[in-house]
Amino acid sequence: MSDRIGPRMWPSRAEWAAAAEHYVGTLCEPLQRVPEGAAHYLTAAECTEMDEL
Repeated sequence: MSDRIGPRMWPSRAEWAAAAEHYVGTLCEPLQRVPEGAAHYLTAAECTEMDEL
């Protein structure tokens, strides 16, 4: 598409990803953010089983 006329009207994938990362990291309420670590997603028994591996 070398004959494109005018500026691009939508963001590139990299621009879109950066904007999404900024939104999630700064504009969401703290309680809406995804917690890190397996302990937030696994039961105590599952965490114990993972530690034994």
